[in-house]
Amino acid sequence: MKQKGSFWQRTSVLLVVPLLFAATLTPASNNTNSSFNFDGSAVAESVIEAYALIESNYAGEIDHEKLNYTTISEMLHVLDPHSAFYTKEDFQELRSQQQSEYFGIGATVSQRQNKVYILAPHAGTPAARAGLLYGDQIVLVNGKSTEGWNSNKVASELRGPRGTQVLVGVSRPGVAKPIEVTISRDAVSLPSIPNVFMIKPNVGYIGLRRQFARTTGEEMVVAVKELKEKGMTQLVLDLRDNPGGLVQAALDVCDMFLAPGQKILSIKGRKAGAERTFDSRGSKPETMPMVVLINNG
Repeated sequence: MKQKGSFWQRTSVLLVVPLLFAATLTPASNNTNSSFNFDGSAVAESVIEAYALIESNYAGEIDHEKLNYTTISEMLHVLDPHSAFYTKEDFQELRSQQQSEYFGIGATVSQRQNKVYILAPHAGTPAARAGLLYGDQIVLVNGKSTEGWNSNKVASELRGPRGTQVLVGVSRPGVAKPIEVTISRDAVSLPSIPNVFMIKPNVGYIGLRRQFARTTGEEMVVAVKELKEKGMTQLVLDLRDNPGGLVQAALDVCDMFLAPGQKILSIKGRKAGAERTFDSRGSKPETMPMVVLINNG
């Protein structure tokens, strides 16, 4: 049987993150806060010991990267529901959504049973022009097999500077061999409000279920205007599953519906005097009846 590499050979890079995290939290020698008594070295030793025990005793295959990322994520979740850890691919996806635009091929991808498929090549995008279809399984990106990749990894590899090319190989039902196409990356819009329509006469619907992004305020203005032109006098604003996003974008939306001077939010920092309060600055807020949908009340 092939000898597995040592635990340290395969995890030394992965352990850098918690070790650096511990070092970051270690107080400076001149810290005047006597109640802060964090021992970063002890935490690091505990993490290393836990990894060593897992390596020595766990009977199955160990996904060290997944184990490491999960360790960090769970540590942050202890703090509050809003602290989160992002991999490189996840963070790139987050930033792309915040900018409401990215450079890539213009296709929504999704993972099913450890395989990544194209769910929708958006109209007018490089993916659509290249002939990619719903249900195509992405098997190659620039000559590299996608086996073992998740959807975020595939999406990250498909993105790149505008005008650069990416070779995409897909497996299509009914076609014996993979289809390979070379696609030039281009700008792809990523609106934060994809759904705007009339539910019934007088009642409009705006789905802001993606995050608050750079263009959300402008999109909301356009959406409300469009629905009012169709006769809207009542509004359903759907915020279910919205993960949050840019504070300024959320403030821009609130300004459209709250009376001037109404308190929207306050931010409290760790240092004394870091508190900030944000009030509505809208001069002519909408006064129509409105229902806001959220996941939990």
